[in-house]
Amino acid sequence: MRYPLSAIATRPGRCRWVTVVMLPRTETVRLPSSVVAARSILMIAPCPFPTSQGSQTLIRQLAAGLQGRGHTVHLVTYHHGEYQADFDFPVYRTRRLPGTGRLKAGPSAGKLGLDWLLWRKARAVGLRVKPDLVHGHNYEGALIGALVARRLGVPLVYHTHNVLHEELPTYFRDPMSRRIARWLGMFLDRRIPVQADAVVALNDAVRDELTALGVRAEVISVIPPGVWPEEWPPAEGPPRTASIVYTGNLDNYQNLSILIDSMAIVAREMPDAVLTIVSHERSPRLEARVRSLGLSGSVDFVLAHGFHAVRRWILRSSLAVCTRLPSCGYPIKLVNYLAAGRAVVASRACAHGIVDGETGLIVESMAPEPFAAAILRLLRDPCLAAKLGAAAREMALSTLSWDRALPEIEGLYARALELRAVAPRNVPRKL
Repeated sequence: MRYPLSAIATRPGRCRWVTVVMLPRTETVRLPSSVVAARSILMIAPCPFPTSQGSQTLIRQLAAGLQGRGHTVHLVTYHHGEYQADFDFPVYRTRRLPGTGRLKAGPSAGKLGLDWLLWRKARAVGLRVKPDLVHGHNYEGALIGALVARRLGVPLVYHTHNVLHEELPTYFRDPMSRRIARWLGMFLDRRIPVQADAVVALNDAVRDELTALGVRAEVISVIPPGVWPEEWPPAEGPPRTASIVYTGNLDNYQNLSILIDSMAIVAREMPDAVLTIVSHERSPRLEARVRSLGLSGSVDFVLAHGFHAVRRWILRSSLAVCTRLPSCGYPIKLVNYLAAGRAVVASRACAHGIVDGETGLIVESMAPEPFAAAILRLLRDPCLAAKLGAAAREMALSTLSWDRALPEIEGLYARALELRAVAPRNVPRKL
């Protein structure tokens, strides 16, 4: 069944929330057929799909790209998503589970039920379509994928999006819960990735962390996420003056409190500067922080559903920011900022691919003052911002293109199949 792109109106809050509605269009991008053997791929996405969140954007673009190169992708995912869209690959959904329609990431009791349903759906689809391999995203996808791949006798490819001991504690507030979450994350970090015949690491930090956790280096390929150049045409007009944008989820690991505190400093120096926080969700906690600092005129919150709505806000802004703390990941927002040709201010932990002073500004200290100083530097020097943005765009479109990443993933598939044919038990299988 084909679905049009749509957006959902949401009640405005006190911090000038705006809802963005985009017109229907087709999501899939077609590429020339691949020169390698066509594969049947069972892809497991343990998340709401589609959404404008980074992981889901990566999964959507990867599946569309592989399908466009002649492979057959069977995507198995949760029953719900943020918006409706067209896909040229089949999407199989779990049955609905009451009380599990949220989009927010992080652990929950309902998610355990959804993952059990996802395992059943993935196993049923796998037995029916008989794929050449299983491609699992995130830890739940790797665990479910390991069970399904073992049942089918095919290789498992694990696509990392994080390491769990680094991210899981950020979903909790009290110290004891954080310590338990870190211990549990480390336990799973040592047992889940080693189940895979091949691993996609988004950056060198992920590769190094996984090898330290026991994954053999020869099965890991560092393949950053990609962009479609045609999805990022040059901006038609100049951006808004003194406009700053953040896009993405509002989870604790994004460190948006530091960004908002930075705006208190920026607003004193440049009262006309405006930060727009673009997300699919709301955060009463962040709204309250904005009000308490008297920044209601300097910080706007925008609800935007779908990639094209988010892209519009990036292109309208003069610079973009990323204050994320975990280093073992690759923020898709950062890839989008660079492809859009926007000057970027990023924390050291998430500044993958950025050369400080050439393709963006890197902030070493996670404190409001250095972030504010970097933002003010670019706002006061539009020529520098334009120079950094142009260099960032050139770098992104040349080194972070799916045209480059997809052949590397195809090569990884071929190696995984060869290894499984030679040594069917080449990785530890104890869960």
